[in-house]
Amino acid sequence: MLNRKQAPQYKSVEQIYLPEVNSETLDNGIKVHLLDGCTQDVAKIDILVNTERGNLPNRLIPIFAAKMLNEGTTKHTAQQLAEKFGFYGAYFQSVSGKDNSYVSFLSLNKHLENTLPLFAEALSESTFPQSEFEIQRQRSLNNFLVNLDNLILPIPGKEFCSCIYIGTLNILEAITAAPDT
Repeated sequence: MLNRKQAPQYKSVEQIYLPEVNSETLDNGIKVHLLDGCTQDVAKIDILVNTERGNLPNRLIPIFAAKMLNEGTTKHTAQQLAEKFGFYGAYFQSVSGKDNSYVSFLSLNKHLENTLPLFAEALSESTFPQSEFEIQRQRSLNNFLVNLDNLILPIPGKEFCSCIYIGTLNILEAITAAPDT
């Protein structure tokens, strides 16, 4: 039986095993890094896209694109996608960071035949429905306003305050702006 009152013995790590990563460049110039974890019954695909928001007309484009990827495709609604991924125990998520957007997909190997086409469909045939966009836009605005209310910063002077205020107005204008029709 384990004695939880006594600390376990200290042991140094003697060897760390890092699996070999195979890197390839596809014909279209995209770099692919493959890590074969053959002892696992799961497959994971992570896609990293450099979004460089400074070059975009609106910095919120990658954020909303990431949020909208699984909100419906030409063949399935958001609910149907969620039900199918859930039925097979698969996981699909997309998020956007400061300079990159990430898409992650995780599935049991035995269900890849059913889940991989869904993942590809979500990436290549997303429809970005206007109703779902409005929900995401309102949710983002509400989150921003709640976070703004909770923001407590030491303000050293009027210049800093005006920079924060102007930056906040720019973000609010971008979120609340009516989409182009």
